[in-house]
Amino acid sequence: TLNLQKPHLIEFKASGDFVTDASRWLLESEASGTSVTLEWNPRVEKSVVKFFSPILKPMFRWKHRWTMKRGEIQLTAYLKQNAIRQTHSV
Repeated sequence: TLNLQKPHLIEFKASGDFVTDASRWLLESEASGTSVTLEWNPRVEKSVVKFFSPILKPMFRWKHRWTMKRGEIQLTAYLKQNAIRQTHSV
């Protein structure tokens, strides 16, 4: 489920290997741009993931860092492209 209250809140439930009851992106305007806070407290529900979690924890950490870095790169590129479009359309 998704609760969207533009432009301040995106609330959702995660499912899959990790689940959440409620996760939130909170967006607040600041003088220099926008502050974004993610409230996300996942838990593991799948027994196979729970079983292998102690062994695979280093891989989970690496994968998390890798995913976050890719997300940062893609989001930065998207925001730059959007800024270029807005500059050219004015």
